[in-house]
Amino acid sequence: MVAYVSPGFADSDWTDQEVGWALGRDLVVIPVSVEGEVPRGFLGTYQAVRQHDGQTDVSLAREVTRAIVDAVFEAQRPAAATVRDRIARLLADAFCRVRSGDGARFWYQVLARIPADAWTPDMRTAVDAALEENTQLREAVLNDKARTAVPTAVKALKRTSA
Repeated sequence: MVAYVSPGFADSDWTDQEVGWALGRDLVVIPVSVEGEVPRGFLGTYQAVRQHDGQTDVSLAREVTRAIVDAVFEAQRPAAATVRDRIARLLADAFCRVRSGDGARFWYQVLARIPADAWTPDMRTAVDAALEENTQLREAVLNDKARTAVPTAVKALKRTSA
């Protein structure tokens, strides 16, 4: 659950009930602080993603994605273990569907966070196929000093997670 903590959030009985329901079922909940609002109660125990003035939807979505990755793969939430493998598959699938060089760089960073034991043979096969078929992935380079090709970086990543 992504909870947008915006002005008026704390005044609503419904938001408390919805967030309480999710937390009571040990779901992974990511609070997003909108216009400086701060999560309170049990939700306040989690670090909120902060929405910034003028921030694009893509930028905010990437910050939320990073927060989900951290929450799940660093076991920061009680339910992390129950969704870990499914989240890993979804992230690998998102990487395979990249439509820009910038997206390739972002999703590579996310892919690098997937624990070695969460990689399945199907995920490896799908990523290999995407590196061959998806021109955005095939031609993208990382922003490192060596300007490493994304396919080269992914192959090195997969060797360490095999």
